[in-house]
Amino acid sequence: MVLSDLVHQNSVNADLRSRDMKGVFSEILDALTAARRIQDKQGVLHALLERESQGSTGIGSGVAVPHARIEGLSEPVLFIGVSKEGIDFASFDKQPVRIVMLLLAPASDIGKGLKILAAIARLVNDRYFTNRITQASCSDELYVILKQSVDGREVPVADSARGY
Repeated sequence: MVLSDLVHQNSVNADLRSRDMKGVFSEILDALTAARRIQDKQGVLHALLERESQGSTGIGSGVAVPHARIEGLSEPVLFIGVSKEGIDFASFDKQPVRIVMLLLAPASDIGKGLKILAAIARLVNDRYFTNRITQASCSDELYVILKQSVDGREVPVADSARGY
């Protein structure tokens, strides 16, 4: 599996409206519920907030990678959103977050979730990539940019057939 396998058109938003972390989580989870990617919005929200209580997933430079392991989830779910205004995420650098890459991983497969987080970390360290996605004018454009950027890199996540 490569990271591009997790990028779905119904799981991107180039114009997140919420200005605070809990509001953004709710906005994203509404979209994932409508797309039938998750079923228990409240349970997932609780898991994300619980993870944030352990320390902010705002990693700096305008990026947040909120994540949680979810019971009953059969496959990883990735949502990528961009905020034009910025989101208060209690990031360690105190800067507003403009890119949210939210990952929900099956609780039964801790290793895969960690490998996906590592792949995301490699990707968001590329300033060219982050600049391109923050400049997307609409969600369709964001999706195309993500698929092109991620597909072009073939960012490996986890594949037992390939030995990782």
